[in-house]
Amino acid sequence: MIFTKKNTIVVIDDFFSDISEVNRELDDVEQWSVMDHPDKNMGAWPGYRSTNLVLLNHSIVRQFKMCAYDYLGGLTDMMLYKHTRLSSDEQRDYIHSDGGDIAGLVYLSPTNLDSSTRFYDKADMIAEVKFVQNRAVFFTAAMPHRAFGNHGEDLQSGRTTLNLFARYM
Repeated sequence: MIFTKKNTIVVIDDFFSDISEVNRELDDVEQWSVMDHPDKNMGAWPGYRSTNLVLLNHSIVRQFKMCAYDYLGGLTDMMLYKHTRLSSDEQRDYIHSDGGDIAGLVYLSPTNLDSSTRFYDKADMIAEVKFVQNRAVFFTAAMPHRAFGNHGEDLQSGRTTLNLFARYM
């Protein structure tokens, strides 16, 4: 699959073979708010985010690359983060685009059909992907989008995703 500047969205259910194991592996990954994050060059975002799991050489990166290969090919420049948004982040969330060629999410926390990722053409919503555990959503990074229905009161009950930002080399 080749992603272009046009609006491309790919949805894959049952992305990881064992989402429970993935979540166990990510349990000990520390996350920070944008104000406290050790990488001060990451821009602004609501919620809590880990450092780049690729730089940490985290075991989940290899699993992610294997599962994503058929859809994304051999990405050589990628960043992967654990990211949790809480219900208190809903008002701070906003429509935005990401840098690079491809962005993506894997929904890690339990299914919440009141939550989704919404995609836009200017101010008009053109697509919505519901928050279903172990669903991956890959899209053209320039496509405007936002998290909707952030939920939970703490890092254990929040809307947790694995976030991808990538470039083709």
